[in-house]
Amino acid sequence: MGVSLAIIALNRGAKISWKAFREDLGQSWPTLPEPQGVKKEENTLSFDVGHMSIAMGMMPAPVPEDSWVHPECQSWIWPDAVEKLRDHRTHLIVTVVGDATPLEQSQLLTMVVASLVATCGAPAGISWGATGLLVSPELFREMALNTLPEHLPLCLWVKVHAGKNEDGTTAGFTRGLSDLDVMDFVTENATDQPGELCERFLDLASYLIENGPVIQHGHTIGVDANEKIQITYCDSPFGHEQQVMRLDYSSKKGKSWFGLGS
Repeated sequence: MGVSLAIIALNRGAKISWKAFREDLGQSWPTLPEPQGVKKEENTLSFDVGHMSIAMGMMPAPVPEDSWVHPECQSWIWPDAVEKLRDHRTHLIVTVVGDATPLEQSQLLTMVVASLVATCGAPAGISWGATGLLVSPELFREMALNTLPEHLPLCLWVKVHAGKNEDGTTAGFTRGLSDLDVMDFVTENATDQPGELCERFLDLASYLIENGPVIQHGHTIGVDANEKIQITYCDSPFGHEQQVMRLDYSSKKGKSWFGLGS
């Protein structure tokens, strides 16, 4: 049984209201089952939603700086994260566990966090999952409302890094897909621009989450018959602990668009 986790950094004056949170959760996602089994203690609150359990713990101190202040902690979706987080005072740890898939847990956790930031009064930012992806409260709330439950807000769950090489190609990788039972992606020779590569990674992730592990070692992908990007399963050049799915843009083999390559 896995655990999905998020941290909400809180500014001075933030306060968690169970009544306001519960009302917002029900209004924002009316198809969710009613929270049951509510347990309140001094600094913790827990409850069940369907077959999953949510726990919240208030920490009377800021989020440790080493998890958000260094450049490797930053992301393209919130470039001014350090400035916005520097003065926060406390933080709330929110977890989801239960007899559910990692995707189901992530969806519920996103809904819970979105309702918390809307009702706590002074949210500073969100750190998502083991990757510590930093997201602004405004973007998190907006993306959650505009996507769930029909679509997946992958940009809230998956950290994407991309940058130009000296030869003009693009290198990049994801972190966080392994938490959704999907291999993370890497490439060292993309012909995409960095922004285009980020979109490709997220589109591929969505495809695999929806269809299962249909892209195998040696397959090729491409948006048309002229584009052939070969997929290999390999150890990561960017320090991932598990094997990754490498996109090789120099390949000329195989069929396009999730076809089977040789």
